[in-house]
Amino acid sequence: MQVTVEEIGTCKVALTIEIEHEAYKEAVAKATDQLLKSISVPGFRKGRAPRQLALRYVSEDAIHKRVVANVVPDALEAALAETGLDAYDVADLGEPQFPEDDEPFRFRTVITTQPKVELAQYKGLRYELPIVEVDDAAVDRELQLILEEYRRLEDTGRRAQKGDWVTLRAVDRRAAVPERIGIADPDADSVARNLVGLSPGDTVELEFPGPSNPAPESYQVVAVQAWTLPELTDEFVSQKLGVESVEKLREEVRGRLEDRAKALWKSEAQSLVIEDVLRRSTVLYPEEMLDRMAASRTSSSIRRIEEDGLTLADYLASREMTLRDFQEEARRAAASDLEFVLVLRAIAEAEGLNARKEDSAEGRNTTADLYDIVGEFLLANNEVVPVGASQNQQAERQQEQSTENQAEPETA
Repeated sequence: MQVTVEEIGTCKVALTIEIEHEAYKEAVAKATDQLLKSISVPGFRKGRAPRQLALRYVSEDAIHKRVVANVVPDALEAALAETGLDAYDVADLGEPQFPEDDEPFRFRTVITTQPKVELAQYKGLRYELPIVEVDDAAVDRELQLILEEYRRLEDTGRRAQKGDWVTLRAVDRRAAVPERIGIADPDADSVARNLVGLSPGDTVELEFPGPSNPAPESYQVVAVQAWTLPELTDEFVSQKLGVESVEKLREEVRGRLEDRAKALWKSEAQSLVIEDVLRRSTVLYPEEMLDRMAASRTSSSIRRIEEDGLTLADYLASREMTLRDFQEEARRAAASDLEFVLVLRAIAEAEGLNARKEDSAEGRNTTADLYDIVGEFLLANNEVVPVGASQNQQAERQQEQSTENQAEPETA
């Protein structure tokens, strides 16, 4: 067998395979025998007719098809082994050339090959990355959030102001909704505006929106309440939180915030190194692989849109984009995801970091697992130096990370 390799594109090659004439003759004989066993000749049981008679019922086209079915798969497998090509898919199988006289049997096939990644340097590098320093203001904000968990509504003893909760009871007992609660707000709708300045016992005409409220109704103010927070005292933190003192609570909160800042910094450090290596590496892959990922991503996006109660047309209109824009956006995102996953796999394979069976029954083979194990490796083999950052920078980075984490890359 003779194999000729021609590169015709990125991760795409054409193979011309020639089978010696003697081997081809043997393949024809084998194909003919197979067909004769299944041929039906009038007056004879299947496969029992004399050979010369049965041959009249076997066409050359049928023999050629059986030869292709018998020869091509094995010949292609042998050609790949001989050339060392790692096939991704068979893109096209051309028409075989059946020989005349003593010529070889030839066929040409186009295959796509597995992606190729030329990794940039990914060990022994140095980076600087801001880390948030937890200050007293951050601790105070966290304590405020804790107190808000124990807030309660209490009577104000005054007229309703912005943000107060106003409890109303319909004067007419036949009202569709006999009791309501509204929030006073001079900048909101008419109901909220009309609640401002009311006291318990006052009567007010209100028109609530909705089909059950065809006309304004009279309501009496039952209560005006506002949220109040408990005082942060040693007694409060001991009874409600099981902490001996406010000072001890501040220490615990500071410790949690510092742990959170370190975890965020570590996650960002992993992203920093991985994205840098990805940016400097060369990644080649067949278009067919990207086609499949883009189609999968497009289908997933449409499914999520419909789960949110929208049609694709409504979604496109809200974003002022065409269907083609939507598909191209999905393709760009799929290309980014594909390159990301391929670089992770390349590093994992180069360092022997793949599938640790002791970690799970199936081993580490998901994108999230690859990200974790490769990220840990890169942090251990590069120097990432923490430098100071402001609280505003922390908030910005947390928002960016939240946005990026909304969609995890698909596995190729």
